[in-house]
Amino acid sequence: MKNLLKRAARRLGFEISRTRDPNGPDPFAVMTYLVSEPSPIIFDVGAYGGQTAWRFRELFPKAVIHCFEPFPASYDRLSSSVADDPLTKIYRMALSDSSGSALLNTNRYDATSSLLSSDPRASRYWVANSMDTVGQIDVVTETIDEFC
Repeated sequence: MKNLLKRAARRLGFEISRTRDPNGPDPFAVMTYLVSEPSPIIFDVGAYGGQTAWRFRELFPKAVIHCFEPFPASYDRLSSSVADDPLTKIYRMALSDSSGSALLNTNRYDATSSLLSSDPRASRYWVANSMDTVGQIDVVTETIDEFC
Protein backbone atom coordinates (compact mmCIF):
# COMPACT_ATOMS: atom_id res chain seq x y z
CA MET A 1 0.00 0.00 0.00
CA LYS A 2 2.82 2.39 0.94
CA ASN A 3 4.56 1.89 -2.42
CA LEU A 4 1.28 2.38 -4.27
CA LEU A 5 0.81 5.76 -2.59
CA LYS A 6 4.39 6.77 -3.39
CA ARG A 7 3.95 5.86 -7.08
CA ALA A 8 0.64 7.74 -7.29
CA ALA A 9 2.21 10.81 -5.68
CA ARG A 10 5.16 10.70 -8.12
CA ARG A 11 2.76 10.64 -11.08
CA LEU A 12 1.26 13.86 -9.73
CA GLY A 13 4.71 15.41 -9.36
CA PHE A 14 5.06 14.95 -5.59
CA GLU A 15 7.57 12.99 -3.58
CA ILE A 16 6.60 11.30 -0.32
CA SER A 17 9.48 10.89 2.06
CA ARG A 18 10.14 10.53 5.74
CA THR A 19 11.31 13.51 7.67
CA ARG A 20 13.42 13.57 10.77
CA ASP A 21 11.64 16.70 11.91
CA PRO A 22 9.17 15.58 14.63
CA ASN A 23 6.80 18.37 13.60
CA GLY A 24 6.73 17.22 9.99
CA PRO A 25 7.60 19.25 6.90
CA ASP A 26 7.46 23.03 6.90
CA PRO A 27 3.91 23.86 5.72
CA PHE A 28 5.14 27.03 4.01
CA ALA A 29 7.77 25.12 2.04
CA VAL A 30 5.09 22.60 1.01
CA MET A 31 3.16 25.50 -0.57
CA THR A 32 5.96 26.01 -3.07
CA TYR A 33 4.99 22.63 -4.54
CA LEU A 34 1.30 23.49 -4.61
CA VAL A 35 1.50 27.03 -6.03
CA SER A 36 2.86 27.16 -9.57
CA GLU A 37 2.00 30.81 -10.25
CA PRO A 38 5.28 32.83 -10.25
CA SER A 39 3.51 35.94 -8.85
CA PRO A 40 0.69 34.65 -6.67
CA ILE A 41 -1.69 36.89 -4.75
CA ILE A 42 -1.56 35.99 -1.08
CA PHE A 43 -3.92 37.07 1.71
CA ASP A 44 -2.38 37.10 5.19
CA VAL A 45 -5.47 37.40 7.40
CA GLY A 46 -4.63 38.36 10.96
CA ALA A 47 -1.13 39.37 9.91
CA TYR A 48 -0.04 40.40 13.44
CA GLY A 49 3.55 41.69 13.08
CA GLY A 50 4.36 40.46 9.58
CA GLN A 51 6.17 37.19 10.35
CA THR A 52 4.01 35.16 7.97
CA ALA A 53 4.22 37.82 5.27
CA TRP A 54 8.02 37.68 5.42
CA ARG A 55 8.00 33.87 5.21
CA PHE A 56 5.79 34.09 2.13
CA ARG A 57 8.12 36.75 0.69
CA GLU A 58 11.09 34.38 1.05
CA LEU A 59 9.25 31.62 -0.79
CA PHE A 60 7.41 33.76 -3.36
CA PRO A 61 9.61 36.81 -4.13
CA LYS A 62 7.23 38.19 -6.78
CA ALA A 63 3.99 37.66 -4.84
CA VAL A 64 1.60 40.48 -4.02
CA ILE A 65 0.79 40.00 -0.35
CA HIS A 66 -2.29 41.61 1.20
CA CYS A 67 -2.04 41.76 5.00
CA PHE A 68 -5.15 42.34 7.13
CA GLU A 69 -4.69 43.32 10.78
CA PRO A 70 -7.36 45.14 12.82
CA PHE A 71 -5.63 45.35 16.23
CA PRO A 72 -3.95 48.80 16.48
CA ALA A 73 -0.67 47.78 18.18
CA SER A 74 -0.24 44.80 15.85
CA TYR A 75 -1.06 46.94 12.81
CA ASP A 76 1.66 49.41 13.86
CA ARG A 77 4.23 46.57 14.18
CA LEU A 78 3.12 45.18 10.82
CA SER A 79 3.36 48.60 9.19
CA SER A 80 6.96 49.01 10.38
CA SER A 81 7.89 45.45 9.48
CA VAL A 82 6.81 45.59 5.82
CA ALA A 83 7.37 49.30 5.14
CA ASP A 84 10.19 48.63 2.65
CA ASP A 85 8.32 45.98 0.66
CA PRO A 86 6.35 47.59 -2.18
CA LEU A 87 4.60 44.30 -3.04
CA THR A 88 3.09 43.97 0.44
CA LYS A 89 -0.11 45.94 1.06
CA ILE A 90 -1.54 46.38 4.55
CA TYR A 91 -5.09 47.08 5.70
CA ARG A 92 -6.30 47.98 9.17
CA MET A 93 -9.40 45.83 9.07
CA ALA A 94 -10.70 42.36 9.78
CA LEU A 95 -12.04 40.06 7.09
CA SER A 96 -15.40 38.69 8.10
CA ASP A 97 -18.68 37.31 6.78
CA SER A 98 -20.15 40.83 6.70
CA SER A 99 -18.92 44.34 6.06
CA GLY A 100 -19.25 47.11 8.63
CA SER A 101 -17.85 46.74 12.11
CA ALA A 102 -17.52 44.11 14.82
CA LEU A 103 -16.11 43.69 18.29
CA LEU A 104 -12.59 42.28 18.35
CA ASN A 105 -11.84 40.27 21.49
CA THR A 106 -8.45 41.50 22.67
CA ASN A 107 -6.53 38.81 24.48
CA ARG A 108 -3.67 38.90 26.98
CA TYR A 109 -1.33 37.84 24.14
CA ASP A 110 -2.44 40.14 21.33
CA ALA A 111 -1.45 37.71 18.57
CA THR A 112 -4.44 35.61 19.64
CA SER A 113 -7.00 38.44 19.52
CA SER A 114 -9.99 37.48 17.39
CA LEU A 115 -13.53 38.26 16.33
CA LEU A 116 -14.31 34.84 17.80
CA SER A 117 -14.49 34.18 21.53
CA SER A 118 -11.63 32.22 23.05
CA ASP A 119 -12.39 28.62 23.82
CA PRO A 120 -12.14 27.90 27.57
CA ARG A 121 -9.91 24.90 26.76
CA ALA A 122 -7.35 27.09 24.93
CA SER A 123 -4.84 27.00 27.79
CA ARG A 124 -4.33 23.29 27.05
CA TYR A 125 -2.71 24.28 23.75
CA TRP A 126 -1.36 27.78 24.36
CA VAL A 127 0.65 29.30 27.18
CA ALA A 128 -1.60 29.54 30.23
CA ASN A 129 -3.82 32.62 30.26
CA SER A 130 -2.44 33.96 26.96
CA MET A 131 -5.86 33.67 25.33
CA ASP A 132 -7.75 35.25 28.22
CA THR A 133 -9.89 38.05 26.80
CA VAL A 134 -8.99 41.30 28.53
CA GLY A 135 -11.14 43.69 26.49
CA GLN A 136 -12.95 44.41 23.26
CA ILE A 137 -12.55 47.08 20.61
CA ASP A 138 -14.68 48.03 17.64
CA VAL A 139 -12.97 47.28 14.31
CA VAL A 140 -13.79 47.72 10.64
CA THR A 141 -14.79 44.53 8.82
CA GLU A 142 -15.09 43.68 5.15
CA THR A 143 -15.93 40.54 3.22
CA ILE A 144 -13.38 39.01 0.86
CA ASP A 145 -15.86 39.45 -2.00
CA GLU A 146 -16.22 43.17 -1.35
CA PHE A 147 -12.48 43.61 -0.90
CA CYS A 148 -11.77 41.93 -4.22
